[in-house]
Amino acid sequence: LLIDFHQTILHTERPFYICPLTKEVHNWAKVLQCTNAIVDATPKNIQTATTRCADDYMYIQGKPALTIELSKKGFCEEATEITRRSCINVLDTITKTQNNISLETLANTKPKVPIYTTIHREPYRSRNYRLQPNLYNFTPVKKGQHLEDVGSPEIIAPFEGCLLFPKYPSSNKPLPNEIFRIIRLSR
Repeated sequence: LLIDFHQTILHTERPFYICPLTKEVHNWAKVLQCTNAIVDATPKNIQTATTRCADDYMYIQGKPALTIELSKKGFCEEATEITRRSCINVLDTITKTQNNISLETLANTKPKVPIYTTIHREPYRSRNYRLQPNLYNFTPVKKGQHLEDVGSPEIIAPFEGCLLFPKYPSSNKPLPNEIFRIIRLSR
């Protein structure tokens, strides 16, 4: 089991798991009780991927891995508490599974963790494209909503959902591949 604690660059409306999703991973997400959102980041074709995260490596090995995006980068009580609670819960779960209680049985006693899927990745076409200020993870967007800053070419949300990883790169860094993602509750 790999638990990878992360923080986002920008504010996030809530902590969230983001990782390749399997039944075992979903069960771990329920018993860890870190958040009520998991973003399915199962790679479409892991064999041809040009980059890999640690959770992708574990996925290839057939082992569970969860990345937890705790909060905006920096120290905060919420992130500390989530980390502490997840460590206690994983140790408690391991103890219980060693006493012949299955992970699935333990997970079934916990609330479901809603699953979000990425439905759109907006390419970052050029430096001329800039998002309006103060967009953050899980900002709700409507289909057709304008997301561009003043003076930027149009950036229109093609779907309703929530933003994930909106980007505001500085001029001295390379452009990322995408300026934002849109995620939607899937089940």
